[in-house]
Amino acid sequence: MGASMPGRRDILAAAAAASLTPGALRAQAGAPTIHRALVGGLEVFVVSDGYVMRPDATRGLVVNATPDQVSAAMRAAGMTGTELPNPYNVTLVRTGMGLIALDTGRGAPNGALLSNMRAAGLAPAQVRLVAFTHFHGDHIDGLLDAQGDPVFPNAAIAVPEGEWAFWTDAGEESRAAEGRRANFANVRRRFGPYQGRITRFAPGAEVVPGITA
Repeated sequence: MGASMPGRRDILAAAAAASLTPGALRAQAGAPTIHRALVGGLEVFVVSDGYVMRPDATRGLVVNATPDQVSAAMRAAGMTGTELPNPYNVTLVRTGMGLIALDTGRGAPNGALLSNMRAAGLAPAQVRLVAFTHFHGDHIDGLLDAQGDPVFPNAAIAVPEGEWAFWTDAGEESRAAEGRRANFANVRRRFGPYQGRITRFAPGAEVVPGITA
């Protein structure tokens, strides 16, 4: 998704998080938990959901490069060793229709999103729409609290039509590798309490004024 306002920029660049590796999330010492910026006419908050420390980022994290290539890229970025903090962030946008969340983070009990939202003066009840990029756990698990109840009681849900079609397809689930099948069940669980509020959008669609897929 991106902002389709004058001075268009990709407002999800800082929200990318690509891993499902389990681990206790922490608040990185000295790192800000909230970034605020204006993108065109939109007020954007990138809110930390914590991070996990990867002891060896050269193995298992990047599947399309060799360990030596990953190590070289880390050195080129000024990193020493192979340890890598893997941050998780959620982007929220204040629009004319209210507060929009782009993904929801990892959720209870590990995520730090809700406490950091409160610190920024933002509340889950203020969120009018949650729009999703994709359905990995670190992007959808924050839909529910630890008791399985909706975290965003007043929010409609917008999902990519292709993503929805794939993860709700029983045939795809039956053909998936065993290690991926839990993702299908997780999609059903996370979105279940929001049934009746879910709409689908096509690639390139305007999800809300100023934000396009």
